[in-house]
Order: sequence, then structure tokens, then C-alpha cells
Amino acid sequence: MRAKRMNIISAALAVGLVCISSVQNANAYFTTYVTAKGGYEVSWEHHEKITEEFVDWNKYVTITSEEGSIPVYVRVKAFAGSSYQLVYEGTGWTYNSADGYCYYDSVLQGGGTATGLRVGIDNVPANPKEGMDFNVVVVYETIPVQYGADGSMIEPAKADWTQRKTSQATYGE
Repeated sequence: MRAKRMNIISAALAVGLVCISSVQNANAYFTTYVTAKGGYEVSWEHHEKITEEFVDWNKYVTITSEEGSIPVYVRVKAFAGSSYQLVYEGTGWTYNSADGYCYYDSVLQGGGTATGLRVGIDNVPANPKEGMDFNVVVVYETIPVQYGADGSMIEPAKADWTQRKTSQATYGE
């Protein structure tokens, strides 16, 4: 009788150990970053870089996605203080006056570059004084491409931007 009880307890402990050891593997399944056997890293992220050039009271903005990044939507907003009004101009960009952002109309694919966006300064002084202080702050944001319930791609301006992963501000002249 005692041997039978010991066999049952041993079997229960063995089953418990197997269950406990599999919990770590199940947890790894639900993460977005895993390391595969052999050291191969898998990552479902996106990384973009903004490049700016300031020439003749215009700021030229270009956003490039790193190779291997997931497709994303892009939007840009610039600030220049209350005494200057900004004008956005670029092929493939749409300005939304409701929120003040300029949206890239296409999906930015991994390794791709968005068409250039010019942020122009309206009402530039006719004779700017030497040493006149001026600063343009450009903020860009990206989010992964989103799809509606019917499977169709959502327009960038109508996407849920609260899900954004990248937000970067750059300061210029």
C-alpha cells in the first residue's frame, strides 16, 4: 500500500514538473521580441530617420525607413512661433487643417523614402535683420499600417494615431 502511494505521488510530481517547465515557453510565444536557437533575432519593429535642410526660409524634410522595417504611415507637423505662418508643400502629402498635420498619402515601406516635403515660412520679413532669431521645430510620427474590419487599408489621416511608436522632434534654424 505504501509503495502504491509513493508511485502516485512520484507520478504527480513528474506531471507537475513538466507543466511548470512549459510555462516559460508559453510566455515567450506572447512577446514581440524573441531569440531563435542559433542566435537569430526576430523583431517586428520599424525605424525611420528624418533629414532636414533649411534654405532661404524653407525647411526641406525627408523621411527614410530602415531596410527590413514594417510598412508605416507618416505624418509631420512643424512649429515656428506665433509670428510666422507655415505652408506645407510636397507631392504625395496632404495637409489636414483640423489637426495641423501633413500626412504622407502612401505607405512608407521598409527601405523606402517618402517624397520630400517643403515647410515654407509665410510672411518672411522683407529685410531680415542680422542675427534675427528664428527656429522651426519639426515633429514626425509613424504608426504601423492599419486595416478596417473589411480588410481594406485605412487612410493615414483616419488611422488611430494613439497607437504611434515613433515620435521625433528636430530643431532647426
